[in-house]
Amino acid sequence: MLLRKTALVLVLLWVVPQIGAQDKISASGSEELGWYVVRPGDTLRNIAARYLGSEARWERLWKLNSASVDDPDEISPEQKLRVPLPKELPSDGALLTKVSREVQDQPTPLEWNDSQENELLRARDGVKTKKSASAELRFGDNTSLVLTEQSIVFIGEQVRKQDVERQQIEVVVGQADLSGVRSNDSGGQFEIILGEATATPQADRDGVLETRARRPEKGGAQLMVYSGKSDLEAAGTKLEVGTGMGSSVAEGKAPSPPEKLLPAAQVLTPSSGSKVATPQPTFTWQPVVGAQSYTLEVCRDPECGILVERAVGLTESKWQPAGLPIASLYWRVAAVSPSGLDGYASGPTSFEVLTGAIDKTPPEIQIGVVGPQQAPRSGLNKAWIVGSGLEFKVEVDDQESGVESWVPHLDGKAIESSALQGPWERGAHTLAIVASDRAGNHQTREIPFIFDPDPPEFSWGIEGGGELGRIAAEPLEGFAAVQRGLRQLRIGGLDWELDSDRVQIRVRPQTRKPIPFADLGHFGSDEGLWIMARDGVCTGVDTLTYELVDRSERGRYVLHFEAKDCIGNTSRGSLPLVRGKGKKKN
Repeated sequence: MLLRKTALVLVLLWVVPQIGAQDKISASGSEELGWYVVRPGDTLRNIAARYLGSEARWERLWKLNSASVDDPDEISPEQKLRVPLPKELPSDGALLTKVSREVQDQPTPLEWNDSQENELLRARDGVKTKKSASAELRFGDNTSLVLTEQSIVFIGEQVRKQDVERQQIEVVVGQADLSGVRSNDSGGQFEIILGEATATPQADRDGVLETRARRPEKGGAQLMVYSGKSDLEAAGTKLEVGTGMGSSVAEGKAPSPPEKLLPAAQVLTPSSGSKVATPQPTFTWQPVVGAQSYTLEVCRDPECGILVERAVGLTESKWQPAGLPIASLYWRVAAVSPSGLDGYASGPTSFEVLTGAIDKTPPEIQIGVVGPQQAPRSGLNKAWIVGSGLEFKVEVDDQESGVESWVPHLDGKAIESSALQGPWERGAHTLAIVASDRAGNHQTREIPFIFDPDPPEFSWGIEGGGELGRIAAEPLEGFAAVQRGLRQLRIGGLDWELDSDRVQIRVRPQTRKPIPFADLGHFGSDEGLWIMARDGVCTGVDTLTYELVDRSERGRYVLHFEAKDCIGNTSRGSLPLVRGKGKKKN
């Protein structure tokens, strides 16, 4: 157990094994310099023996610190000395590799003082971080501890149990993450004290160790194993917690049966490598089944040894900070189960904040209409009229913070973007595009439209006061009378004439001589054939055309006609016409 008996808060979070930093220390040897705080009883000789391997190398230390040390036999407690970093750190100490914001350390038995990177610590030394601060400790076997905001940790004494040397870490309040890559024959080298519970983590077959131990303020303990395994002992009961499992210990109780940890969440925005033009980007991720809340961290490094922001107890799968610095950053998120155990953290996702200006402008939305269409026209139609084959093209842009997402809605319900190509149900609809930028600004744009997949309809009949006009007409209910004479064509050499306007074709005799009409009878001088087109959605038929085709038989012709509405829906028809002599049919 540590000698410190006061209430300590220890929070060591989400450490990813990193061999590179340790290799740098080993490879550079004495060329890489660190700091050492002199304690009572220290001399240049015992400091040289600890970190340079021999008392005889004390002169090397004197030369490095000649500006502050006049007499090599007189150094004072609390004095900071420059020290070459050893190729291998002593097993009973650590190196403070990263310091962010307000961090202090306590070189026992001295008082707390401001920390700095590459400071060498010894057993029973402490490190403390303030609000929004963080620090990283590295041990000689490449195992790391990361302290997040408002945390205190003391390096414990080494103990020997069952012929294994173990370094103790006591967590009075808070949590500790222990991780690293180590040889398989090293065994369990750490013992974590959690009130009445004790955890002894060990690496897996590949030498990877990742364990989180927590001592809640209300008492008890929690243990989560992400790689390797760990024994957990409390109230006379010991159990093994394997990879991907966790266990809780109530105050005075035995450990609970191990339960499976939640998987890592899939991050959405900001995506890896993205650049955001706002200090308030919206962080989003896919919800994790079974999660009660989430913990999110933003850091300057992938290991999160340099903390920028941390949010806990998030109940939704999104979060927006008050403001981030202009920098290249990383973020990650972990799901928390109802039992309070932390699941796997997502891998560090890189992004860059480009500006410190607050974005209050919502995204811009452009909706294009490609395909058969008629735009709204004053006094005629207030909505777009669209036909089969039309596609709505959506463009969303945000110059300041970037677009987070946009979702199409049809008649108030969210739809897939593929539904922007139709077809839809006949009739009136409203398309709405709901967009958000990464600063949390929202914009909605609506466009009403009518889907008309149907072509115009034809009707025909006989006009006039004769017998045919009385028995063959097909009146159209609700259709207004048609004005004639807008256009007229004469078919040379025939005994009838044709004329048409936008909705109607008429065929009438040119002479008073009756013209036989196959299967119907004869046109008299006051009778005629009419063909009419109408459309129930467009404002009238756009075009109505005809063609009279000679069938190379005496007196036999076919009248072909075609109508199009305002968006190009087309219908076609034909009637045979026979000119010749014959008896009038009743």
